[in-house]
Amino acid sequence: MGRKTTSQNKRSQKESAPDLLLKAAKPLFATKGLSGTGIREISKAAHLNSSLISYYFHGKEGLYRACMEDIAKDFLKMAEQTLEPPQSRDEFRAHLNLFIHQVIHLFLEDRHTGLILIREYDRSHSPAADVFQKSFFEVLKRIQKFFRAAKVKGFVLPDQDPVLLANLLFSCVIGQLRSDHLFKKVTKKSLTDKGFKTKLVKHIVQLFLSSES
Repeated sequence: MGRKTTSQNKRSQKESAPDLLLKAAKPLFATKGLSGTGIREISKAAHLNSSLISYYFHGKEGLYRACMEDIAKDFLKMAEQTLEPPQSRDEFRAHLNLFIHQVIHLFLEDRHTGLILIREYDRSHSPAADVFQKSFFEVLKRIQKFFRAAKVKGFVLPDQDPVLLANLLFSCVIGQLRSDHLFKKVTKKSLTDKGFKTKLVKHIVQLFLSSES
């Protein structure tokens, strides 16, 4: 009994109540959505009193917003780290390749984050709409900046619009992720297959390279 109590105390010292609530809420929001997830369900999963959700987040919608802010922060950080302005064609190819791989990894390895993002992508009304739109816009601006720098260097065709290229890249990757389960049924291939994923990413990157690449 003493060992178990010590273990629980160590966990509580490492993770604050808000962190535990966020960790417990994400899988539930991902699988059941905001309306389908109950406050008691979240608090039970976190092993905390349900009143703490109101205390720290002002209710379930506030907790959902906090989840989106946490996801958005990580997503933007990933884009900033991988999409540095390229100085050579090899850098352009490598940075674009890495970014696409990391987006796919985010959706496949952290499935709950991926499902929440897809839910937000499809929703017309959401208590976290402003958070999603702001983070989405910031990621798109980072991709645009990357393509703009590549255009100056001649790594993409001179008549291509960086704004449209950014939108096409994001839509291309998200579309593939959303349809992966259907694609698997038809072709027996999936992004969970390392070889297929590598081949797909290579094809996507090639779409955005100039003919001289």
